[in-house]
Amino acid sequence: MHRAGRRTGFTLVEMMVAMALIMFIMVIIAQALGQGTKTFSTMRTSAQLSEQGRSGINILRKDLWADHFGGPYGSTGGAHLRDQRLDLPGYKPPPKGYFEIHQITRSIYEPGGFTKPFGQPFPPVPSPQPYRDGEGLFSTRATTHCMRFTVRLPDGPAPELFCATFLHFFTDDPRANAFTSPTVPAAPQLSPGVLYSRWAEVCYTLFPQTGDVTTGNNPQQRYTLVRDIRLLPPQDVDSQSMPIAAANAIVSAGSAYSDVVPPFVIPDSTNPNIAIVRFPGPESINDRTTSYFSQRITMNTSVLPLGNPPSGRNIVLTDVTSFQIKPAWNNNELFNNPALNPDAWPGSSPRSDRLSEDNTDEPYSDLPPSTLINAAPWNSRGIFDTWYELGTVDWDNARNPRNPMTGIATGFLDVNAAPDLSKPPLRINVRSLQIKIRLWDAKAEQSRQVTIVNDV
Repeated sequence: MHRAGRRTGFTLVEMMVAMALIMFIMVIIAQALGQGTKTFSTMRTSAQLSEQGRSGINILRKDLWADHFGGPYGSTGGAHLRDQRLDLPGYKPPPKGYFEIHQITRSIYEPGGFTKPFGQPFPPVPSPQPYRDGEGLFSTRATTHCMRFTVRLPDGPAPELFCATFLHFFTDDPRANAFTSPTVPAAPQLSPGVLYSRWAEVCYTLFPQTGDVTTGNNPQQRYTLVRDIRLLPPQDVDSQSMPIAAANAIVSAGSAYSDVVPPFVIPDSTNPNIAIVRFPGPESINDRTTSYFSQRITMNTSVLPLGNPPSGRNIVLTDVTSFQIKPAWNNNELFNNPALNPDAWPGSSPRSDRLSEDNTDEPYSDLPPSTLINAAPWNSRGIFDTWYELGTVDWDNARNPRNPMTGIATGFLDVNAAPDLSKPPLRINVRSLQIKIRLWDAKAEQSRQVTIVNDV
């Protein structure tokens, strides 16, 4: 008898089975690692977008929290927008400062891209509704919302105030400059100096990034959110009388400084060769009876063709696909319902105090179109403005006729003339704002939305 020899290795079949098992396990591990890496990358992208959004929101919050108006305020006003009770009888606009919100088009419902007319129910559509998400909730976005307003900082040292380069003609004037310093030797009046001020205009608006769109089934234009800023003196600063050629030279030199509101010439009514130069403060840019009112800081001219050439500009955020402003507002039937207000513009329809917009953002919703102006484009836009007009104005009766003795219209809309389309009044009380900013990351092909709610 012979004993069988002991085997000292693996067979080829065993080796092949082992290798197959090892490769199978490696594939599983690789997939798990890949999924983990993708999840980590997604989380990192979300964190980066959130951090990027917060950096821009901090700038926006600081502007919104600041004072916006100067006194005297009266019983229906104050330093903040929520203090402006346009919805109460006896309202008078603040003489210094303004706050203006424009919704050129209403918010767009997703995913179908539907724009719902104000005060009307959603039209019947086949299920599922194109303006609800997968959970039946409403999601909206906007790219035509913008706002501009004045900001007044508290008293403080020079580093805590607005600061910009401007002409020595004004920076040496203590009426214009919060911190003047003697120049030794005296600097030429048209040379640059440093201007410090508590007051400024700011504007937030979107500008399209040419050729930049998102990827996916629903490509969207990408925008840059910009913050324009322009310094103002604390009040109108008028120079002494001078030859008009010298006045024009000062104005021409001052217009080169985009970070400061430009001065303008006021000719002498008795001598055409003499004039003064006005460095306009928050009262001049706010008064609609002056030609300078149209020189408010510029919003996006593609949606609002008003204002001066581009001012000093700061880029707040890039690759923005939505910048939506929704105010929380209350109105008063006395001013908004034609059945109760015979001075309302003809053709406007009655509306209740709160018309459900059927969105999950309540009490924040789009602005209603003005009930007082039934003319394009104001009857379709949501526009709010705390504008001011000098003289005796009856704010409780929008279309009071002209006074037969003086020929002056006492209402802020003139019944004897075509509606002034520069005056879009809404008798509402805006208490706070909800702002949604949606950012896009091209590398990760991912969006992130940041929402803030801010008192104003």
